[in-house]
Amino acid sequence: MNVYDFDKTIFYPDSTATFLLYCMKRHPRWFSGSLENMATEFMESCITGDMSAFKEQAFYFLHYVPDIHALVDEFWEDNICRVEKWYFDQKREDDLIISASPEFLLRPLTDMLGVHLLATPMNPYSGQIMGVNNKGEEKVKRFRQEYPNATIDCFYSDSDSDLPLARLATKAYKVIDHHPKDWIFS
Repeated sequence: MNVYDFDKTIFYPDSTATFLLYCMKRHPRWFSGSLENMATEFMESCITGDMSAFKEQAFYFLHYVPDIHALVDEFWEDNICRVEKWYFDQKREDDLIISASPEFLLRPLTDMLGVHLLATPMNPYSGQIMGVNNKGEEKVKRFRQEYPNATIDCFYSDSDSDLPLARLATKAYKVIDHHPKDWIFS
């Protein structure tokens, strides 16, 4: 099994930020009054290292979306081109994408690709995280829960926060400037 981080690894730049901008451009009224709260939560998240409150505030606009699934499908129609070509060239059916991005956002794409997904569980109608943000050690915990006997052949990520998962892999690659390079760690 090959395991991939998503944002800035096989999708560039970041699916959450790209989706939020996509929605802001098309439906700015959904965000009126929330940008200041988002900025405050972002600053606090940077201090604490926990992005959960920021994500929930950023996705509060979901309360106003009449058909979130249609919006997400439309987003992927416009943005599937951002998935890296090198990923398509080596994609396998048993691939696992593991991400801190919301599951409801990534699920349509992973279904289209025919691969597995572990992402942050978020209510697509309220923006509320249902559980824990899937980042760092949480990715290892979720991986072990869902695939207790699995071996990671190759792991790909752009981020040092994924080092715990990289250490589980037979071979790990750090994605730098859109290209996987051998990940050397001690």
